[in-house]
Amino acid sequence: MKKILNISFILVLVLMFSSCAGVVNETEKVEEPVQEVLPIPEPVPVVKIYEEANNEILTYLCKYYGLDKILYDKVKEGALSYNENVTELPETISFEQVVILKKLIKHDPDLFFVKDVILSDDMSLINISYEMDKTQAEKESNSLAEIINYFIESSVNSEYTEAENVLSVYGFLSRNAEASPNEELSLYDLFIKGKSNSFSFAKAMRLILKYAGIDSNISQAVEGPAWLTAKVDGKSYHFSPYMESEINHGKSLEFFGLSDDEMHKLFSEWITCDGIINVKCKSELFKELRTLPAYGIDFTNKQVYYIDINDNNKLAKYSYTTGEKENVFDKRAQDMEYFDGNIYFSDLDSRNKLYKLDLISGKQDELDTVYVTRMYSRGNKLIYFDDVSNTEGSIVLK
Repeated sequence: MKKILNISFILVLVLMFSSCAGVVNETEKVEEPVQEVLPIPEPVPVVKIYEEANNEILTYLCKYYGLDKILYDKVKEGALSYNENVTELPETISFEQVVILKKLIKHDPDLFFVKDVILSDDMSLINISYEMDKTQAEKESNSLAEIINYFIESSVNSEYTEAENVLSVYGFLSRNAEASPNEELSLYDLFIKGKSNSFSFAKAMRLILKYAGIDSNISQAVEGPAWLTAKVDGKSYHFSPYMESEINHGKSLEFFGLSDDEMHKLFSEWITCDGIINVKCKSELFKELRTLPAYGIDFTNKQVYYIDINDNNKLAKYSYTTGEKENVFDKRAQDMEYFDGNIYFSDLDSRNKLYKLDLISGKQDELDTVYVTRMYSRGNKLIYFDDVSNTEGSIVLK
């Protein structure tokens, strides 16, 4: 009997272990749920608010340089598809046309990634080479579109008058991009790298003004730079943000709204889309603005802040609607910049130290003790110099 009980006990233990083992085996067989791997979404292209204006300008430029627009459109379509070559070319094709095509591609923000276009010897196809692969080009295209949109949104305001919009765009370009005579530079270099040539400056200004509904034409000196001739309130004026950037870092309005007579002091003749023209820019509406050095504009209150060199370098303000002038807190400055309700200036009465002046309260805060001789703003930075000790400093404008 005892043996039977022992056997029964052993059988029970065996069954128990077998059962547990079964559970363990079953547990081991349970597979982890497979997590669904979602595809990485394609980057959403930035809406190019300037696209319509750009298409209109490229049509204008093709006419300006005598390029067959059909040829340009075919090559652009091929480049946007990243094709290696383009065939079925128009009968107007020639090596001269391709030389012009190369120039205009650099001034189309959609085609910044095109490295070169080469016409075959038998003129049957155009080969296209690229600066970067398609993925990188799409990424850069979005960045470029965002920057151009920012330039437009920062300088164009539907509540501004035509004159104010032109003044805003001109100042924004001449202060935020550096002038260079390098003809290889493009709109991409201007908007992304902040440096380009006169033609790109003119093209960029025309692009932004077109968005604001202001008509303009690119003018090119026979021996000299390009600039913009624009209509403001029905009258034409000459504007050169390139020369302003080159000579003044955009700190003055020396080349803003010039008449024909004033432009002729710089260049004897110039060419537009219609060839050599008899220019008709007679008004001197902006003459007073061009006498204000180291300026900054408060569009809300219709004021231009500047240094009055005829009144012991005092900070002053000028109303561009009434023509009235007056001093600002009797402060004297070597140089100044205006930004968002504040004037940043080197105080002549305090050893040229850098100060920020709140125009509402009149409160003055010391920012740097160096002897500041000159300054300019680029982007959201104030860059200032002590030419005596050959040092440079910068602060973020807030």
